[in-house]
Amino acid sequence: MKLNDFNTLKDAKRIGEGNLDVKDIVFDSRQVTPGSLFIALKGATVNGEDYISQAISAGAIAVVLSKESKVSGDVPFFYVEDPRRTLAMMAREFYPLLPEILTAVTGTNGKTSIVEFTRQFFEMQIYHVASLGTMGVQIDDKLDAWDLTTPDPMTFYGALDSFVNNDRGRAVCFEASSDGLDQGRILGLEKKVRAAGFTNLTKDHLVTHGTMENYFEAKFKLFSEYLADDGVAVLNVDDPYGKQIKSRLESESIFSYGKTGKHFQILKNTPTAEGQNIVLGIFGRPLKIKFPLMGEFQLYNALCALGLMFAGIYGRKIFKDGFWVDYRYAQVRSFLQQLKPIRGRLEHVGTTKTGAPVFVDYAHTADGLETVLKSLRPHTTGLLTVIFGIGGARHQRANMGKTAEDFADKLILTDDNPRDDDPAMLRDLVKQHITQKEKLFEIPDRKTAIETAIEESSEGDCIVIAGKGHETYQLIKGVKHPFDDRAIAQAVI
Repeated sequence: MKLNDFNTLKDAKRIGEGNLDVKDIVFDSRQVTPGSLFIALKGATVNGEDYISQAISAGAIAVVLSKESKVSGDVPFFYVEDPRRTLAMMAREFYPLLPEILTAVTGTNGKTSIVEFTRQFFEMQIYHVASLGTMGVQIDDKLDAWDLTTPDPMTFYGALDSFVNNDRGRAVCFEASSDGLDQGRILGLEKKVRAAGFTNLTKDHLVTHGTMENYFEAKFKLFSEYLADDGVAVLNVDDPYGKQIKSRLESESIFSYGKTGKHFQILKNTPTAEGQNIVLGIFGRPLKIKFPLMGEFQLYNALCALGLMFAGIYGRKIFKDGFWVDYRYAQVRSFLQQLKPIRGRLEHVGTTKTGAPVFVDYAHTADGLETVLKSLRPHTTGLLTVIFGIGGARHQRANMGKTAEDFADKLILTDDNPRDDDPAMLRDLVKQHITQKEKLFEIPDRKTAIETAIEESSEGDCIVIAGKGHETYQLIKGVKHPFDDRAIAQAVI
């Protein structure tokens, strides 16, 4: 693509001439190669403008930066109002292909499970589909991992373009994080999302957003800015913020789920050894289903995903009389009964020699941990053991200690991803929230903590290793050390 072909740059103040081919668009000077266009972003700790000369030396053919800047050079410079917005809009032009059906989900907890469940449901409808989120890009059995819920615009749009161009993809479900929405990482998709889901909102990311209201408004952008005019909002109306979204949208665009849901209503769910026996109200008609996953929260996630799939394919037709005929009810039962668990999300990784099941889950907040422990309690006749810690620079999550104390019987406090923090200091923060010291066992080495829990288990016990889920590393002082909770637990078993 030629430099002068970018519509996003038409109104920018330009200094310097040239119309070379743009091979790539980057915002990290270390990734510049000959033919790159470099966008200088100002972050909390690093200013990209300090690396412009380095980028030009590496082969950058043009630079985009803030209009307030005084920097110039020997290549064309474009001065814009908001370099982050410009990055997203240029990425959208650079990678123009989009799947036929775009669905997305936002909320504090459940997004990763929902996009993967949605992918599975689309596949059951014979759609070629991808899910994009915390775990990366999942297409069929292939996963290309990345580290962010909503990645940078070039990665995001590059994945969509490649999926359509190389894989002939038809549908995508992606996670829309509050940071991603607030920072405009999906700009260019305005009014293009056919179905948008909302899970819940709990006190997380307040360091970024300041208040719950700001946090909520960041999430709401998915519905106010990106949901198509004839799109469908799939809402958990058991959550007070889901009700807020409902009150702001047209009633004919809302598909609700939950115990108070109008369209997919949870009438009854009974825990079993294999999952749950549930009764759903599907547009008012009761339907009995054997659901193969444990945890009420997984049922909520599945219903959101099912709503996204149906709304993504059929739009508002799902609300019309005559749509929910017998075979669609049969589809709901079949789809839910075929659902497969997700790596690191209440994933059963084995059973100890004493018969205690061992689960791995990504729960890394107090709310997430409470949900997981409550879900496992009905399946536990002995001790419910939780192995957990908090990550570095996540000090507000120390209240996980209180949650673990309230909902588990045995607490094994260990290291998570300490990052640049002192692990002992992080554990001390958690211990301040624990009063029943007889429940607490502090084992800093995570591998030893897992081994101890498994070796000390008894009949009727249940063990959950929380915090890291699908991750295959432990982040210490900027270095990712190989570490997989799942693999270690299975090796011990």
